[in-house]
Amino acid sequence: MIEDILSINDKIELIKSSVLRKNEAEQKYYKSHLVDIKDDSTFIISMPVEEDKLVVLDIGESYNLWFYTKRGLYTCTVIINEKYKQGDDNVAEVYATSDLEKLQRRQYYRLNCIMDFEYKINGRDEFDKGVVIDMSGGGLRFNTEKKLEAGTKMLIRLNLFLADKKDEGQSQDEKDICEIKAKVVDSELARAKNNVYENRIEFDNISGKVREKIVRFIFEVDRQRRQNSF
Repeated sequence: MIEDILSINDKIELIKSSVLRKNEAEQKYYKSHLVDIKDDSTFIISMPVEEDKLVVLDIGESYNLWFYTKRGLYTCTVIINEKYKQGDDNVAEVYATSDLEKLQRRQYYRLNCIMDFEYKINGRDEFDKGVVIDMSGGGLRFNTEKKLEAGTKMLIRLNLFLADKKDEGQSQDEKDICEIKAKVVDSELARAKNNVYENRIEFDNISGKVREKIVRFIFEVDRQRRQNSF
């Protein structure tokens, strides 16, 4: 039964199916949680909120949805049936149009984070310092004071040493540092920030081994956060 997999209050992430296959700059993921299970194909989810504003989910629109459960990551495609108020909460009823499938990787999950990193534009000798504001198995987003031209190639250096390893007395080694080729997808002025550009980059010719390392890092950070939230 579906209740053997899903639990009320499981974290959810969803994206319009029509934009899922577009480049990273055009993809927009929304966070939500499972409110109720009506049957094996019909679920009630909370309406996503972004920057204190309710995100409008379009009735009849198809979304790809991910459930972060105690048994792992599951996904399916859903259609928005209806939207309504349930007490003080805004919720949506969704109907699954595909079977629930367990995923082994979090390549498409985007982790919001604040993390120092280094990058070097091709042709330059030294690395610049930057701060990652979110990342996925396909790329990351960070801010700069200058606009970066789309298509600009660079080398980035990420430190994927987990904080809990330090707490357990483990020391960092060279394997925790990853150098990855990347290119700029988009660079635009950040909202509500003067003279700050928000840059999206995607990894270029990344090896499967390095991508898995990044995905595993994202999985562990998110797992720690979810544990701390309960």
